[in-house]
Amino acid sequence: DTDTAFGGEKNPPIYVYDCSGPYSDPQVSIDIRQGLPALRAKWIAERGDSEPLPGLSSDFGRVRAADAALDELRFPGLQRRPLRARSGANVSQMHYARRGIVTPEMEYVAIRENNNRRAYVDQLQASGPQGERFAEILCRQHPGNSFGASIPEEITPEFVRSEVARGRAIIPCNINHPESEPMIIGRGMVRAGRLARIRVGARDTPGMLARLTAIVAEAGANVEEVHHQRAFSTLPAQNAEVELVLLTRGREHVQGVLQALRAGGFEAAGY
Repeated sequence: DTDTAFGGEKNPPIYVYDCSGPYSDPQVSIDIRQGLPALRAKWIAERGDSEPLPGLSSDFGRVRAADAALDELRFPGLQRRPLRARSGANVSQMHYARRGIVTPEMEYVAIRENNNRRAYVDQLQASGPQGERFAEILCRQHPGNSFGASIPEEITPEFVRSEVARGRAIIPCNINHPESEPMIIGRGMVRAGRLARIRVGARDTPGMLARLTAIVAEAGANVEEVHHQRAFSTLPAQNAEVELVLLTRGREHVQGVLQALRAGGFEAAGY
């Protein structure tokens, strides 16, 4: 409530953007040994474009899994097998967006970005003169700078899809983290150079992608999206074009990643 000369003014509750997951929900019982509920597991399974691996795919993971000295550190509730995309499939949110598919993750993002705005405004307007005044204040929006985007008054799933498809936003939702709540990273990080898209050309040989991503990791960048093109590349036959969306520390870091890739024998360029 707001203190006033007449004793105080009642304020309606407000919705806040909370991306801490269920940890801040007083009605949820948290047991870190069991892990978080696999919120997105059903969505991932329904798409039918991924399959479970028979086991851990890295030597490091297999060695750690077989080390009995680590048994007390394991999480007994986490028994999920790792997933991979089926042959010829692409399981990134950008791929779905560019195919015109609105995923449940995009719907979730739209709901979250709106902060239940429509219901909140309706509730305020129905509460009387004071509520109508609050609703009018809430709906004021400074035009700001759209930076080329046509931002609607209410964020819709289709708007989220279009922004991801254009490369102006990403939804980092790996299929092996079904417990993650979908959220969107947008143009602010792109303008700061912390979210960058690069194009890499190389001979399409076994292990090429693994070597490429290893160089990126050694350079200190995180890979958010990978698109591997053979058929629609302008490169010579037997070559492939890989598009990476990277999370970096800034523009200088992006240039450092590009230099590391070139030193490793790749043709690399930013967009």
